[in-house]
Amino acid sequence: MIDSPAQIVIVDDETNHLRAIVETFHKEGVSCLGLHYDPEVGLEATHLRGVRLLVLDLHLLPSGTLGSKQHFGHLAQLLEQCISYKGGPFALILWTEHEEEFVSLIKYLDSANGLSEHARPVAYGMLSKAHFLCPDEEVVEDHAGLIEEIENALQIAPQLKAIFAWERDVQSAIRSMLASMLELIPKEKRTSQLFPHEVETLLSRLAIKAVGEKNVCKDPRAALDASLVPILADKISNARVPEDLELWRSVIKESSVPSLPSIGYASLNRMLHVALPKSDTIRASDWGSVVEIPNNWNDEHTFETHFGLAQSECFNKHFKIPVAKHDQCRAMLVRIGAPCDYAQQKAGPITFLLALEVPDSIENCGTPPNAIWTSPLLSIEHCELFSLRVSVSFPLTVTLSQISAWSAVYRLRGPLLMELLHKYGTHSTRPGKISFE
Repeated sequence: MIDSPAQIVIVDDETNHLRAIVETFHKEGVSCLGLHYDPEVGLEATHLRGVRLLVLDLHLLPSGTLGSKQHFGHLAQLLEQCISYKGGPFALILWTEHEEEFVSLIKYLDSANGLSEHARPVAYGMLSKAHFLCPDEEVVEDHAGLIEEIENALQIAPQLKAIFAWERDVQSAIRSMLASMLELIPKEKRTSQLFPHEVETLLSRLAIKAVGEKNVCKDPRAALDASLVPILADKISNARVPEDLELWRSVIKESSVPSLPSIGYASLNRMLHVALPKSDTIRASDWGSVVEIPNNWNDEHTFETHFGLAQSECFNKHFKIPVAKHDQCRAMLVRIGAPCDYAQQKAGPITFLLALEVPDSIENCGTPPNAIWTSPLLSIEHCELFSLRVSVSFPLTVTLSQISAWSAVYRLRGPLLMELLHKYGTHSTRPGKISFE
């Protein structure tokens, strides 16, 4: 609760100015974080890890003989060092009276080679401190006016407003879910002494019902998620603000969607269906995790020991990959299993399916068997296009101790994994009959 990141951050090298601006936000009931800037010390990146609106002076360095490009370079360096790649989009308000410099800064940041994509503001605004700060007292007289001017100054396109509105609605849904959940605790037990125990009892009930009493201790957070995440999803889906309807209509238009190159669609598929270790914690044992087969399994004999078929023969005759292209494919394993078994962390062997990452440029040397499930086209970090081909005919069972040294490359998200599991289940139980024509 206390370590929640600030969404509005005010940075200023003038202590009196900083105090006056922060006070303005607070008096209008808006939470913000004020940071005094000292060029010798810099800023702590952790303070800006969740920023949505960053307000700072265009000239944070003492002017002296410094030119605009040096100020611009300093701001770019500050953004690069302090903006988290996990933080999401943010807008930048600059205190300046010089519109020409403001426009030049935008062009500079938009084209700066040393500035990562995540550190580039998605919207800008400029204001003059002189219009709001009394020169003698260094206070803001019109607090509401300053907040309004900041909102008006931000050149936020409707598309970006919609993104921020969606985030606001998600946060509202979380608050609503917590409130409705805690309403289950009787009024007479909502005291400082009794309330913590009642919350513990409620959370335990939800977790136990989701995975069973014997399995809660294996991953208590996952057990609770199994109960709460569906409720949260429902809250988010229904947390619509009527006033935003026209906003959404203005930014989502079927007729205005241009076609994409293949890598664009592959990147969208990746975002929707594949989680990466960079942003998610993924273990080899996690449901849907995809791991590369151990290096020592790649020789023909060891591969045949595990799968009953030499690797080259499996690639060629089963996956239908031309022999000359085998070295371009990567053998993988996909963790599967019944959802309830995974949720309850049942003891016993873990099942993986043999898979291949196949570059999009490779053509099959025949028709793959029905036992092969193929993912949509994927691209990880805009690299080579590939599809993941998973064979439901080659399951592999291992124990948890056997995979302790394995590392997950990525993880298939729920919808894609459920499609694969459906394929595995229907293929494994398909009926057969003897008939004469």
